[in-house]
Amino acid sequence: HWLHEMDIATLKSNILDDYFQANRNAELARDLETASAIKIQAVWRRYRVEKHIRFLTEQSVLIQRIYRGYRTRAQFRQQFEQQCAEERREYFNRAATLIQKTFRGYYSRKYIHDFFERKQYIAAVLAKSELVRQQLAEHEKLQAVETQQFEEGQRWKQFSQTARHLHHLVSTRTQAGIYNSPHAAEKPTIFGAPVEHLLHQTCKANLRAERRARLETTRQQRLAMAADPEGTRTLSTISSASAKSRRSAEPC
Repeated sequence: HWLHEMDIATLKSNILDDYFQANRNAELARDLETASAIKIQAVWRRYRVEKHIRFLTEQSVLIQRIYRGYRTRAQFRQQFEQQCAEERREYFNRAATLIQKTFRGYYSRKYIHDFFERKQYIAAVLAKSELVRQQLAEHEKLQAVETQQFEEGQRWKQFSQTARHLHHLVSTRTQAGIYNSPHAAEKPTIFGAPVEHLLHQTCKANLRAERRARLETTRQQRLAMAADPEGTRTLSTISSASAKSRRSAEPC
């Protein structure tokens, strides 16, 4: 009997030890088990949420696809009806325009315009146009001649102004000028005349003008001195009058 009680006591002791050991092990593994449980719950919840979101996305995509198809078909139907209406309107407009054009032509030819009178009018207009065309052609020719003469006058004026200071290029009795070289095969020309001849004429005209200006200056000075014997007029006044006379005597 006492052996049996000892076995029971030992068994109780072992059971208590195992219980306390299990409690200690459970206490030691509490954090790990809690973290594992949290991890499992998080994964499971994420799976449920992702599945629900995927389901909602698929349903929303389906709804959008169905609505867009419906809207596109409605828009196409409306555009097709508008296009058909525009084509019918354009067809009837062309038909109405053709009918109106045909009737107006018939009415105009029968009741408004006379064919022979219109033919005479067209012939008169053609004759008048031909006369105006000839007059315009003659006027154009005259304008071209006047323009050419004006341009030649401008070129000659420019040449004369330039040649006033080129007297040193004119040939002398002992020395030929650069435009009258005896070694040149052809002498240079301008305005259809040799440059040497034009320079000679221009320089001669300038010399004559300068000589007349000097004579006029001398005459004015003598007249001024005769009119003002007491010398009240200054030399600058006489010089300015002489310069004006020289400028008026210069050729254009």
